[in-house]
Amino acid sequence: MSSKVNSALFDLIKSMSKSEKRYFKLMSSRHTIGGENNYVRLFDYLDKQTEYDEQEIFTTFKNEAFINRFSITKKRLYDHILAALDSFHSSSSVEAQLHKQLHASDILFEKSLYDQCRRVLHSAEKVAKKNDLSAILLMISYKKKRLSETMGHLKVTDK
Repeated sequence: MSSKVNSALFDLIKSMSKSEKRYFKLMSSRHTIGGENNYVRLFDYLDKQTEYDEQEIFTTFKNEAFINRFSITKKRLYDHILAALDSFHSSSSVEAQLHKQLHASDILFEKSLYDQCRRVLHSAEKVAKKNDLSAILLMISYKKKRLSETMGHLKVTDK
């Protein structure tokens, strides 16, 4: 396996700011029952390394169950860090806020909460227009069309 793939998690951790790392640890601590969180332990260990050394990791954590499927552990930790970073930066830009609203509208649509979905899309549309974000306006337009079609089908009766 290439060293680029092996060090991707290490590189991601090293690229994080102090506040991003703190936020990740806070998010991770919410998902811990009892003792220490293995993700946080591995995260801290990688953060302390000056160069990525996988053999050193295997030596340090040799008696830990997560080391038996280390590639899966690394992938899950990587995804967990990205989710924390996404949450951390979710209000950093108008685009990020709009994508969050679009995702919320999808959830509401799937739950058949069409009126709430319509309100979220209307709010997102106003922000997108104000900021001249035509690509996002296209997505909103598509979602509004889908919503209108669904709501129209609901009004059809057997008569």
